[in-house]
Amino acid sequence: GARQYSIALLSVLSNDESDNHYYVLHNTHDSQVLEITNGKQNMTLIPVKSGKEKKYQKLLRHFINYWNIISGKLHHSFRAKNYYYLNSLCTKYKIDIVHFPAQYNPLIKRARKICTIHDVQELHFPDYFTPEERRDRAVDAVERIKIADLIVVSYKHVKNDLIRYFKVPENKILVCLLD
Repeated sequence: GARQYSIALLSVLSNDESDNHYYVLHNTHDSQVLEITNGKQNMTLIPVKSGKEKKYQKLLRHFINYWNIISGKLHHSFRAKNYYYLNSLCTKYKIDIVHFPAQYNPLIKRARKICTIHDVQELHFPDYFTPEERRDRAVDAVERIKIADLIVVSYKHVKNDLIRYFKVPENKILVCLLD
């Protein structure tokens, strides 16, 4: 569902006639994405080589994360700033807002963050998920909610679920069906 949502969102944004410019980070050669973005003055594909985290960057990110975990357990007040390669992309392309339409936690400090939460079906249909899947989905939702400046949902019932189960302030959630 997240891919279909992403394709539909790109299609809507490609027809935006405002002064907004959209940078699309996409790490495959998806013909649908290319068809939507090619020739659009308001869209730029970020090159795959720029969009992929390099091995040394991934190693640095993991090292910093582990350092911070250990520092916390030892009750040290020093915390290393999290490194994340998307911050350098935001700087390079002067990106103000980052939207993640899939269930992914952006570790970005230099731009405002919008995330889409498609559902919390694990809470309504727990039998369809393993205990580990329910845990992972809940932890992921909490993390995305915590770091997002705005949460986009397609339906009011999803907004109500986020307010009820995750105590998200109502003004932090926007109900917006793509069409």
